[in-house]
Amino acid sequence: MTLQGISKLAGVFVTFGFIVSVIYDWGFFRSLGIEYRHVPSSIADHFRTGLLWFPPLVGSFIFYLAWEFQVQRIEKGLTEDEIVSGSKDPEKTRKMRNAPYKFFVWICILMVLGYILIGDIASSVPTVAFSVLWLIFADWCYSTPLIQLRRSEWVQSSFKFLPAAAILA
Repeated sequence: MTLQGISKLAGVFVTFGFIVSVIYDWGFFRSLGIEYRHVPSSIADHFRTGLLWFPPLVGSFIFYLAWEFQVQRIEKGLTEDEIVSGSKDPEKTRKMRNAPYKFFVWICILMVLGYILIGDIASSVPTVAFSVLWLIFADWCYSTPLIQLRRSEWVQSSFKFLPAAAILA
């Protein structure tokens, strides 16, 4: 990667970070019952807010990569299909390996329902659940092969990840 490419990438990250910081600030003030237009803020305030959420995000990303690399090492670099087809009982192995995903989806659905029924008791917990449910919804929307062929990968990724990032912010 060239220096010019790195500088362009840095510019994209700074712009994205600024947008996420504005969304974060808007959500913060909204949860306090304050209208955003009544808050005197500057661009420096939004960059300062980025210092609150950016380090945990980078730390979470590094943790996820480390976890993924460790799992790939344990599974000896095999794909999911290779692991399932190489087992003694492929159908049982497939069900066992899909169980945590299904459990996680149901936990997120229950968290969202709990938030809707109970309210603001644990207001920080449902943000993860809402973002996971958005990711599941986006995957469902693009599960048809014809739609996948007709829409670019960039549009699909934007539809999937940008709203989830805004929900988390």
